[in-house]
Amino acid sequence: MTHCMKKLLFTLISFLFIISSGAEMQAQLYLNYKITPHDAVQNILMGMPMQERNIKYKGAVEAMGLFANQNANLPLDSGVVLSTGHVNSIAGQNISKGITGMMGRRGDDDLTRLSQTNTFDAAVLMFDFVPRHEIIKFDYVFGSEEYPEYVDRGFNDVFGFWLINLETGDSTNLAVLPETGQPITIDMINHLRYTAFYTDNTKWVKHSLKAYTIEFDGFTKPLLAYGEVEPGTPYRIKIAIADAGDPKLDSGVFLKGRSFKSKTKEAFYEEYKAYFDRFEVERDKLNLTAGDVKKSKLKTSKSKAKGEEVKNSKSKKLVHTVYFDFDRSEPTPGELNRLNTFLNDFKAGEVVKITVKGHTDNFGSKSYNDNLSKARAENVQRIVNDKQMTPSIDLEYFNFALPARKNETPEGRKQNRRVEVEISLK
Repeated sequence: MTHCMKKLLFTLISFLFIISSGAEMQAQLYLNYKITPHDAVQNILMGMPMQERNIKYKGAVEAMGLFANQNANLPLDSGVVLSTGHVNSIAGQNISKGITGMMGRRGDDDLTRLSQTNTFDAAVLMFDFVPRHEIIKFDYVFGSEEYPEYVDRGFNDVFGFWLINLETGDSTNLAVLPETGQPITIDMINHLRYTAFYTDNTKWVKHSLKAYTIEFDGFTKPLLAYGEVEPGTPYRIKIAIADAGDPKLDSGVFLKGRSFKSKTKEAFYEEYKAYFDRFEVERDKLNLTAGDVKKSKLKTSKSKAKGEEVKNSKSKKLVHTVYFDFDRSEPTPGELNRLNTFLNDFKAGEVVKITVKGHTDNFGSKSYNDNLSKARAENVQRIVNDKQMTPSIDLEYFNFALPARKNETPEGRKQNRRVEVEISLK
């Protein structure tokens, strides 16, 4: 353990000792802005060995700090916080209608473009890294004094997590609602929508021992920032927050300590399946589910297919299954050869009907698997269509609704990542 890491660990332990030393064990959030960008990234945020370099911070010194809590209602134990004001103003009971720390700093061009308005008092942490696996992720909480008065009033402080491929220059904001691409703001997660991910911090009792110990009027439950990467490729992450429209009313983003990691796709989706499912439930409440139209189409398609099966019950049917790698919509070369061999056996004019059915395992949300099962079915449909065996090919896709095997084992999930090609003969 390096000298810097020992010093930082001592600081964390000291935080927790101070917090827990009181006889009544009062809930308390403790913050300290006297940390270096190097400590913030290497010794606090990083959750596994990873090559990181070019660590930089832009903003007021007092706008980035270390946080630790004991029994506070912030749902993270410790980590790094970036704020549009002074981080020390975040701690304590919410006894003010709105804390404003005007730091006199500039905004950020990326945040200005994202919010489409002027930005002020930006706090920006950046570093380069080389991932070992296909997904990078970290956990965070966003809080603001703009809650709840400014919800839907067009005044939103702004934050973003940009993942930048240093070889291609491609940039993606990871601070978005899962599978929607919509930036997370006070208008997106609040007391009116996505309520399962929101904490109202206005119902405090002054001088009580209740665990309302943060100044922000509201904040999110723990959220997940994640993105796909190419292992071994250099990337940059830019974590930034700023006041938008004017420099009033502070906001902050809390980054969970040791949560910045790279993971395999399969391990990632298995670990966070419940997280994506909860967002799916919240979208259903708002009638925002992209899969609603697909579901109605699927019901029509399935009922039609059943009717035709009865009509053609005497015809011969053959089924070929094409299997797919995890999170892939294109058949592997081996599966493509198997499919072509199967299709080449049929004579001209003997095929009456072809139905292509897409399926997935149960990793990821329904909307994610709707899109994946559709993409698999469409790719196979194009391959079959090239054979010109029949005038039309029916397409169906079922996400993980019709598993061939139980999804409880890797082998079962492998069997469920499939497309079935059903051929009816004369």
